[in-house]
Amino acid sequence: MRDCFIIQATRGLILKLISILFFFLLSLSAIAQPAWLDIKKQSLELPNEVMQVWQENVFSSDKELWVVDNSLKFHLYLNQIGLSLKLNSIIAKQMQRQSSGIETGYLFSFYEVPSQSSLRAYYFLDLNLLENLELQQIQKIYQYMANTIGLPLAINFKSENDLSQWLENLDLSSEGKNKLKGLVVQSINQKLLLPVTRFNWDLIPDSKKYELIQEQILKSHNNLEVFLNINTQNDIREIAKRFSGSLSFKEIEEYLLIKWQVNSKLPLRINLLEILPQFMQFSYAKFSKQGGPNCFNCAMNSSRQSAFNVEYSSKEELKKHLSRYYRPMGEFEMPQVGDLIIYANSKKNPIHAANYLPFDLTFTKNGINKFSSYQIQDLGAVDALYSSFAKTNVKYYRLKNPASLHLNTQGKQNHCSSSAFID
Repeated sequence: MRDCFIIQATRGLILKLISILFFFLLSLSAIAQPAWLDIKKQSLELPNEVMQVWQENVFSSDKELWVVDNSLKFHLYLNQIGLSLKLNSIIAKQMQRQSSGIETGYLFSFYEVPSQSSLRAYYFLDLNLLENLELQQIQKIYQYMANTIGLPLAINFKSENDLSQWLENLDLSSEGKNKLKGLVVQSINQKLLLPVTRFNWDLIPDSKKYELIQEQILKSHNNLEVFLNINTQNDIREIAKRFSGSLSFKEIEEYLLIKWQVNSKLPLRINLLEILPQFMQFSYAKFSKQGGPNCFNCAMNSSRQSAFNVEYSSKEELKKHLSRYYRPMGEFEMPQVGDLIIYANSKKNPIHAANYLPFDLTFTKNGINKFSSYQIQDLGAVDALYSSFAKTNVKYYRLKNPASLHLNTQGKQNHCSSSAFID
């Protein structure tokens, strides 16, 4: 009996040591960067076309979004600040427990932390309805949001003097300046904040809008550019082996060989995107025209290579596709290009999805909002980002049937690509 116990304990210890050794070797393979791999941070230059499209259609909605922490507390607060029962009731009817990714993305989608609370509520309110509220009441509602969930977008002022000077320099009527001043709230650390919402969007100077959007984009911009510097045929074999994944090893090798043979100078320098899955090629570093397309949609499109629907994908849709088209990877399986990385919370609900790339990289779109582009990022940074929201459990998934995947060497665009992204 004692011998059996010792044997079982020994087996358990051996398996644990093997597991530790496996992940140690996996981490070494990610860290050890070969001479032919060149990774650098991409500089961000927001094209004028992007701003033009957003100015035309992103903020043209006639609705304003409010996000609150607890609907019951919020409506009691509305009663305290003097809203009539009728107005309170009308606002309550606009409440949604879950917001549509398209709606939220279309308006102001700067709420960075995914909601884990069933009490959180979303209100999509007609601007005409807001005209029935006193300016002071709207200011108090913005103050409530600033103290709880946080404001999606705001201009910071260090003092009353800074605020007064800024308002003085605006090309606005006295009425417009007073409206903006009347909406200023205090942050938790006593800073003055002017909420930038659909209600006052038309009063904000275009230069300030551009600056605010740039700030938001920079917050989520950790995009990496990856290049391959090929000197020998051995480099080509190793590259094809490391980056083929579910794609054809021979197709990648032949493609690189042809480019290498016709190249007059060495090393042959090509962008890694040329041999990555098709959706990654089309979407990399681009912004979607509308809010809504999210990480789940990005991850499934990047791995499936099928017809791409660039849209909001719910966690229910992701779970259904994981069950139908993917399989959980074994503990000792080495991840490969395109494999899904699913981050789930303590209730096993997915909060993020990305795609694995070798050398500790990942392809990701962080959030539903239109200000988050499709990026290659450091895998450790993405792990840290989503584990900071909640205690996360990370699992890898692979397509059950990847046989139909082929390298896109012709630059052919999928039918959705031209209409979904801003070129």
